[in-house]
Amino acid sequence: MRRELDVLRCQEKDISVKLNAVNVRHGKRPREEVTNWLKSLEEMESDVNSLGFADAQFWLNYYSRLKRSKKTEQILHRAKDLQVKGNSFAQSEDIFMDSLHEHRSSWLATPLHGSSAERIKEEILQCIMDPEVSKIGVYGMGGVGKTKIVTQVYNELNEKKVFEIIIWVTVSSSCNEKELQNKIAERLDCQLSSSADFMSRAQVIHEAFRRRRNFVIILDDIWQRVSL
Repeated sequence: MRRELDVLRCQEKDISVKLNAVNVRHGKRPREEVTNWLKSLEEMESDVNSLGFADAQFWLNYYSRLKRSKKTEQILHRAKDLQVKGNSFAQSEDIFMDSLHEHRSSWLATPLHGSSAERIKEEILQCIMDPEVSKIGVYGMGGVGKTKIVTQVYNELNEKKVFEIIIWVTVSSSCNEKELQNKIAERLDCQLSSSADFMSRAQVIHEAFRRRRNFVIILDDIWQRVSL
């Protein structure tokens, strides 16, 4: 039984290395059956430890020996089944969930009034669709309608479905860099470690974006410079 457990631990190590590497690079999460396999292995190890082979009284009691030998046989069958599944997981790349979920919901927006606002909206859309333009700044005093115009832009981009993902993040004056990372990662269905440093978290987000052919990220209500 110990030998079978050693085989399973080796499989677990190989699978965990693969899971961690892909999670860091692409933000992907393991399939539910892989998560269940890891949980079953942990439960089985707990059952083995509960057998109490080191207990001296165990060897003196015939009933205890019989009962535990039957339980050992059951564990061995479970170990064999887990090894078959673990071997398939270790050799396959299909152990992760599908691509990140798409978020294509339109926002409620009041109609634009005046030719000036409509002209600015069209200008922004043209810039976004221009492959030579990678960053656009929409600026002005508070209350002039920047968010209203960009909300219209956001909705039209969702309707056009030219970009794989469109992310809207409200930054605000109280938002720090870590909170901003969390907001972006949430829209990417990307898991960030709270204990990781800023650059490590940024790398996870960067790799998640690289999985997209193209994307638009809108940062609203910016009060100070944000380092992309």
